Amino acid sequence: IKQINVEHVEALVENDQITKFRVNSKLSFLIQNS
Repeated sequence: IKQINVEHVEALVENDQITKFRVNSKLSFLIQNS
């Protein structure tokens, strides 16, 4: 159970980093076009 939880947390962290990267990309794109 612990091993599954660790993998789940790692997946959440990875998704969070991807989300932040997408948000930063959108923000920089909007700033460049404004």
